[in-house]
Parts: sequence; structure tokens; C-alpha cells
Amino acid sequence: MKRTPLLILLLALVVLLTAGCKKDDNPASSVGGAIPVEFVGTWTPQSATVNGAPTPVATALEFVQGAVSARYLFNANGTFTYSELNGTGTVLYSNGGTFSVTGQAFAVSVTTENGQPVNPPVALNGTWAITGNQFVMSYQAGGSALVVTMTK
Repeated sequence: MKRTPLLILLLALVVLLTAGCKKDDNPASSVGGAIPVEFVGTWTPQSATVNGAPTPVATALEFVQGAVSARYLFNANGTFTYSELNGTGTVLYSNGGTFSVTGQAFAVSVTTENGQPVNPPVALNGTWAITGNQFVMSYQAGGSALVVTMTK
């Protein structure tokens, strides 16, 4: 008879410990394409490398003439916009589309360029890592390995 209260107490402890555990201890490693919260937002490229060599951001991202900065806007619904801006903040070039995230990998489908459809869409795949407010994207484009470091 004394076993019953002890078993109930142990069962209650197991239930409490299980309820206190998080389902996902590392939200940055999303599963099944869910967009991690830290991925969402506006990111500004700060530095870049092409094939391992430090390269000005404007050169690595092939800015249009007159552009002095760029920004990526990643939305929680899996859409994105990339914009290149002049010194007054006017958008000189943009493209957009959809993206998905699985673990530390991402896939992008560029479906518009300067408001016009891109047919067929351009696909890019790569990896990402976020530490604090620093976002590092690595991907292949035009036969080159690019690494772009951005901040919010």
C-alpha cells in the first residue's frame, strides 16, 4: 500500500519534467521548411568573399550602376526582396521570390526582377548561420563561391 503514493509521486515528477522540456531547443535549426524567427527581418550586407578572397560587397553582388548599398528582406511567410539602393535610399534594382529553410540550408527561387516576372525562376541553394545580429550566407552563383556577411 505504501508503494502507491510513491508511484504517484514519481509519475507526477515525470509529467512535470516532461512538460518543462522545450520541443525545440535550437529554433535556428528549423525542420521541414519552417522559417526561423531570427532569419526574418531586413539584413544589410557588410562584407563578402568570392572564392575565399575578400571582395567589396558591390563587386561580389554585382551592384547596378549608382548603387551604394543593398538589403535583403526575409519575411516569415517565405517571401523575400533583395534591393540595391543609391546614396539617398532610392531602390535602383530589386528582385524577389520565395525561400525555404531546412536546418542550416536554404533554397531561394527568384521569380521577379524589377517588378517583372522571371521565367524560368532562378534557383539558388546555400547554407546560413546567424550569431547575434550577424547573418552569414554561403552559396554558389555564376560558378563562384560567395559568402556574404550581413547585419540587422
